[in-house]
Amino acid sequence: MIDYPISRELDDGLRPWVSRATSLVDRRLRDAHNAADRRHWADASERLEEIHAGLVGTDDEPGIVRRAREKFYRDAWGQQRRMLGPGVADPSVGPNAEDAKVAQVVPIQGVNQQLLIRASLNDASDALRHAMAAREMDFDRSPAPLEQWERSQRDRLTSEVRSHLSDAQMALYYGVGQLLLPAAIR
Repeated sequence: MIDYPISRELDDGLRPWVSRATSLVDRRLRDAHNAADRRHWADASERLEEIHAGLVGTDDEPGIVRRAREKFYRDAWGQQRRMLGPGVADPSVGPNAEDAKVAQVVPIQGVNQQLLIRASLNDASDALRHAMAAREMDFDRSPAPLEQWERSQRDRLTSEVRSHLSDAQMALYYGVGQLLLPAAIR
């Protein structure tokens, strides 16, 4: 396998965003588990909503995934200019604020990542309801169903968010590369 410097640069750009997202998911799932353990469904549900708010955010306050996508877009300009070189990269185009906002939410490979995150958290909520019910049916009130829920949701959600971030980074990197190519080459 060839080790390209741009691969290391892209990995280095991805890593802090994955770490932030993983930390958020870990903390809020633990809090949801603790609330469910106390039979506080509303509090547990709010912790899952906090994951959504932290990852996706709002129009006024973008979350981790949206901020990462904007950073990937902005970084891609310098990365692609270096890769293409001054003889190929079109000097008349560059990043702008409007396109940076679009980069936060544009579908990647035809998929709206924000909707996927919402669906994943809905699934986590449904699974938590089942785990709470299973715990109530257990004679000795074993915490095992909630522990299993937390572990499986952490693994699933962090894996999905890592994939969303990586897919977005690569799509934006290649998209910017296309924008930098002179029209005659595109």
